[in-house]
Formats: sequence, C-alpha cells, structure tokens
Amino acid sequence: MKNVFLESILKIIQKDQVKSEIIKICKPIVMIILHEIYPYMYFTMAFILINFILLLGIFIILVRRKNNLE
Repeated sequence: MKNVFLESILKIIQKDQVKSEIIKICKPIVMIILHEIYPYMYFTMAFILINFILLLGIFIILVRRKNNLE
C-alpha cells in the first residue's frame, strides 16, 4: 500500500508540467529566503577572509621566529 502510493506520487512529480509548476511555486519563496540571508552571507564571507588573513599572518610570524632561532 505504501509503495503504491509513493510510486503514484513519483509518477505525478516526474511529469514536466508538474515540475515547472513546482519550480514556479518555489522560486519566489527561495528568492525571499536568499534576500533575507544575503547580509549574513556577506558577514560570514568577510569573517572567513579576515580569519584567513590573520592565520596567514600568524603562520608567517612563526616561520620567521623559527628561522631566527636556528
């Protein structure tokens, strides 16, 4: 019973017209969500870039100290 129901749902979803309708329905929702999280994405990218630069600076300092000790 469960498999028959799932197979019928899958057959319906695989039709091109149904796929295009689902995309039409979901596209505005996805765009709204993306619009809301863009500032957080920019903040995260800036944080990752600053973190990378700081770690690179620490690595360079450690390499210079190691060369001075030898």
